[in-house]
Amino acid sequence: TGVQTCALPIFLKNSDGSVIPTPFVVAAGTVIRDKATVTGTVGGPTPTGTVTFDFFTNGTCAGTPDSTSSPVTMASGVADATGFTKTLSAAGSYGFLAHYSGDGYYSSSNGPCEPIYAVDARIKIQSTATNEVGNPHTFTVTLETNDGTGWVAASGESVTTSLTDTNGAVAGVNAGASTCAPPGGTLDGNGQCTIVFQSGSAGVTTGNASWTGTDRKSTRLNSSHVSESR
Repeated sequence: TGVQTCALPIFLKNSDGSVIPTPFVVAAGTVIRDKATVTGTVGGPTPTGTVTFDFFTNGTCAGTPDSTSSPVTMASGVADATGFTKTLSAAGSYGFLAHYSGDGYYSSSNGPCEPIYAVDARIKIQSTATNEVGNPHTFTVTLETNDGTGWVAASGESVTTSLTDTNGAVAGVNAGASTCAPPGGTLDGNGQCTIVFQSGSAGVTTGNASWTGTDRKSTRLNSSHVSESR
């Protein structure tokens, strides 16, 4: 029959084995690995042999790989590189490239470059510290994102906010003066929004803000608190 060609559908996985949906976007710090399914011709035998995986610190698989796995023996046409995990510690672009060895029926072949985008975000809350009971207090929420090109203000993004009272505080929110009063709001051009509140009794009010990223963005949570005293 001669030597046949085959295809390499690719799947990126988290370290727990769950498949990362396309486009391949993960939070910075995620541990991932690659998996290749080698597909033969219709009516032909299941491909055997090995797959080798290259890892790149760019999203185009250009130049010399940062590292290369040992050959991974396929099982039922699948090579899962469980021993070749990578931690995407910094925001930026990365890539995997799979190489099939071929066997007595199928020729060797290469899969497509698989770009992975690691992204990061940081959110913080700054307060007006300790104020008198009955006086207004302000939490300022700031969100920045980084796709590998540097930190930028996350203008126009939506955040979720809440206040938690302890030690006797009973906070009342001034929704008219706030831009992200609970349950949340939209960030301005500086990636910021405010929660203005006051309490009629002494205690501690904790402000909480969170953001769930989409596309090439990740999720980060943070909180701050302000103490109220007489």
